[in-house]
Amino acid sequence: MTEIELFIFDIDGTILLEDKLLPYAEETIQFLNRLNKKIYFLTNSSTRTNEEVAEHLNFLSIPAESSDIITPVSLISSYFRTYSEVPRVMVIAGDSVKSELAKAKIILTNNPDEITHVLVGLDKEFSYKKLNSAAEAVRKGAQLIGLNPDPFCPMKNGVIPDAGTLIKAIESASNIKAKNIIGKPSKFPADYIFSKTDLAGEKCLMIGDRLDTDILFGSNAGMNTALVLTGVTSAEEAENTNITPHRIYEDLSQLMKELSLNTKSIT
Repeated sequence: MTEIELFIFDIDGTILLEDKLLPYAEETIQFLNRLNKKIYFLTNSSTRTNEEVAEHLNFLSIPAESSDIITPVSLISSYFRTYSEVPRVMVIAGDSVKSELAKAKIILTNNPDEITHVLVGLDKEFSYKKLNSAAEAVRKGAQLIGLNPDPFCPMKNGVIPDAGTLIKAIESASNIKAKNIIGKPSKFPADYIFSKTDLAGEKCLMIGDRLDTDILFGSNAGMNTALVLTGVTSAEEAENTNITPHRIYEDLSQLMKELSLNTKSIT
């Protein structure tokens, strides 16, 4: 564990649930800061900008700068900049996504004859009308792009449908699969992390509560992985999967304990 230089934390189900910190989250981040370890927060949430996520974490006593945050929203502008022609995007997501694209001077449109991309995140006002318009645009040649594949999002009192559910609905209505997914487990967050840190995967530890996004992302990127059982994955599910994390923790106190033991062993 002493060789790990970068600790990458999922947020929902790992650090917090809505406005409630999960056990030992604050203490773990403080401990890593004392060890002078680099920390990123990598979330699949598509409802907030980096600045909004950092503000929320700081409000809950988790120190974070906007530059420490990686979201599908923060990655989408660079994704669209790879196109030679300016994309014309239909957005099915919250205002934070629209504002990020507007800052990048991406054209937003709901005209099915103009749309080059249908971008889908968590939209709490999703409707049959939006589904029909999105499916029509995709059938006419627009690329379907998902911000994250999560079918549901953990909350204090259960779960709510997430972007993955909406993406599946549009895929079904158009009979066309999504071209790309921006968030975990895709390669886009890893490309960003490696370009910013110049670290190899084995120097990184991805910590999260979902096997099919957090752990799969870390494994695909050649990172060390740790599953925490404070979110959507149960101990039974963790034992019966072909996605195998390097470590499984009941909560973040076990990460802190392992770090503490390893630190003492070299002092």
